[in-house]
This record gives sequence, C-alpha cells and structure tokens, in this order.
Amino acid sequence: MNLITIDLHTHLNEKNILPNEYWKRVKLIGLNAVAITEHTFCNPKNAFEKLNKIKPEDVILIPGMELDT
Repeated sequence: MNLITIDLHTHLNEKNILPNEYWKRVKLIGLNAVAITEHTFCNPKNAFEKLNKIKPEDVILIPGMELDT
C-alpha cells in the first residue's frame, strides 16, 4: 500500500508567501497533495491561480477557502 501525504489547510496570500517558496516547502516536506484554503477576505481564487500556474506536475492542488461562519 502506498502512503499519500496531504495537507488540507494551507495559506499563501494570508501568510504573504511567494508561490515558488510555497512549492519549495511542499516538495521539501514530501507532500503529494495540498489544499489552498485562504480566508474569503484573502482572495482564495487569486492564491489558487498563482500556485496552479507553477504547480509541480507530481503534486495535486485542491482549491478551497476558509469560510467565516
């Protein structure tokens, strides 16, 4: 059985991280998939688009957002 590592709660815009630094860290940790889950006020679509543009081929990027309830 293969082990798949996923982080389902990450931020880019909120933490003011550059996309290439984000992916560098994902690869260093060895994640197979990540969900980009910005808060609604931190432009989740923008964060997803920036990351998706330079996404490594071997990592799954899941779009999401953190809701204010």
